[in-house]
Amino acid sequence: MSPTNTQKVLSIFASAAFAAGFVAVAGAKEASAETTCTVTGQYFNLHQDNGYDLVISANGSTLGPTGLARANPQTAVYGDVKGGINGRLVDFTITWSDNKGQAHFTGAVGDDGIAKGNSTGPSVPINLWNPGPWTSNEPLNCTSPEAEKAKQGPLVSAEPALAGVTFHITDRSGVASQCTYSSEGYKASFGLPANGSFDLFVPAIRLFKTRTGLIECDNGTSTPTSVFY
Repeated sequence: MSPTNTQKVLSIFASAAFAAGFVAVAGAKEASAETTCTVTGQYFNLHQDNGYDLVISANGSTLGPTGLARANPQTAVYGDVKGGINGRLVDFTITWSDNKGQAHFTGAVGDDGIAKGNSTGPSVPINLWNPGPWTSNEPLNCTSPEAEKAKQGPLVSAEPALAGVTFHITDRSGVASQCTYSSEGYKASFGLPANGSFDLFVPAIRLFKTRTGLIECDNGTSTPTSVFY
């Protein structure tokens, strides 16, 4: 091969490698920008249209290792769970105890946080479980990098009274959270629903001065407070 042809081939390989690297980086950036959904609490609770309720142990986006299905509070069938939630997609299996077969659950999380899908697999006799469409009982917690950047701390207004101050606190992040108010050695914790409000009464002695504090929430937001009291 002549030097000129060799240079051309090397140039083509270099261009292809650069393009492949660019595609890989772009793909990684797109993947990192996806919405992530996690279960709030220790259990992923589902209800099937045919009447069965399922309780699946959960840790964030990981589902398992155990689960159960029941048609009524007195009768249940248990199994080993494998799978989880990838972005907005739900995909897991339950291998029923005592060689009763395997169920496969797939679905997706909507904008309201509710997951919906379908289950397949052999029925567990006698009517311990049958496949069918399902819906999550509670909304999942879904976030995206864009939403994380745009989160605002809660809106706070103070209402002084005879025995203390009531803080009217309104969420602006769109994510339910547990918050803590702290000021001058006093601390109080409270739950703040997504886009909801909470009134926090802080007992205090009137000192006729500006009192400052801080509200911090576990969704990564915070708001300083200030009131003359």
